[in-house]
Amino acid sequence: MRADDEQTASSALRVAYLNTRYPAVSHTFIQREIDALRNVGVDVVPFSIRKPTVGELGAGADDREIDETFYILDGPLAVAGSFLRALFVRPLGVLRTLVTSQRLSPGGLGLRFRHFAYAIEAVRLAGEMRRRKLRHVHVHMANNGAMVALLAAACDRQVEYSLTVHGSDEFFDVHRLRLKEKAEAATFVRCISEFCRAQVMAWTDPDAWADFHVIHCGIPLENFAAVKRTADAEALQILTIGRLDPIKAFPVLFEALRRLQEREVPWSLRMIGDGPERERLVALARRLGIHAQVDFLGSIAPSGVPKELERAGLLVLPSCNEGLPVVLMEAMAAGVPVIATRVGGVAELVQDDITGRTVDAGSEDALTAALFEVWESPDEVSRRVEAAKEKVKVDFDVLDTSRALRDLFERYL
Repeated sequence: MRADDEQTASSALRVAYLNTRYPAVSHTFIQREIDALRNVGVDVVPFSIRKPTVGELGAGADDREIDETFYILDGPLAVAGSFLRALFVRPLGVLRTLVTSQRLSPGGLGLRFRHFAYAIEAVRLAGEMRRRKLRHVHVHMANNGAMVALLAAACDRQVEYSLTVHGSDEFFDVHRLRLKEKAEAATFVRCISEFCRAQVMAWTDPDAWADFHVIHCGIPLENFAAVKRTADAEALQILTIGRLDPIKAFPVLFEALRRLQEREVPWSLRMIGDGPERERLVALARRLGIHAQVDFLGSIAPSGVPKELERAGLLVLPSCNEGLPVVLMEAMAAGVPVIATRVGGVAELVQDDITGRTVDAGSEDALTAALFEVWESPDEVSRRVEAAKEKVKVDFDVLDTSRALRDLFERYL
């Protein structure tokens, strides 16, 4: 189907997209999905609970997307006014929302107050959706945004919501997050990997499983297929991208690199990302004697990632847990070899010895061996790179994944 035919076929399909903070650097993949959905004929109306801070927006923020997004918490007077209007116009709906919020709240005064706040946000979301003649809202991640969507559906029974579950955060405390209730109340659940779907199934009623569907996240291939790599073959130029957080297991990578140094393998590491572990990691690099080869770059704009991939000889993700990392897709599409841990949905993207190398999480021995193999066997690495490009092209093109998501919207709406 041609693009103009797709636009015509889905011209009546309008959905709201709700995020906690949008647009934001950490949610670039959501903005890409929204852009792609619009390109395949879906009218997406963005909502956000809060406006992102300057730091969350990052460099090169999309001013038009900011202007088009409805921010639920855009001032106490506006929020109070919408709640009072709803209380007058739809008192039973507001009461139902408040009761549902407290029923789903875990114990503790603080959490009950937080869920009361979610109810107020939900009333405003439901009212704005009714004003715009929107019936369906889609939410990424089973966090507080999903609770607000669930409560909006309780407030106005004309409102429905669907949910994209990523993992791994959603699976750490399923009871506190009310994953079961959020998934079962959704019109459908889009899971980003088979692993993710299995985890959601494990916590929900089997009667709901038929409405859980696997649709990958995707990337705009043209942004990465054009990358011209300039990596120096005389040394391992390693790139890693991720929040500096314990779950990313960067100390394991540092120890593996120390061992490479002992074996006189030349290497350098560029780290993109920031977080609570930065000072600890800087100190660890000094203690291991590798700090001269490690560059802590902090957060960068998504538009800067292709440039970093140009100079990278290898991308490594040593994480203890992951969903299905977009950064792996980007590196593979750009022709950068990848090493990642065999966690979450990673194996559905990085097939060991076919599209990259996977290793056991937390294993310094396995990661050291994989890094040394990349250094010793460039021909094997080149073979995997070509297979990786094809894998991303076939399974992770954002236009294809967005068409599949559009078809789900059309099926359920």
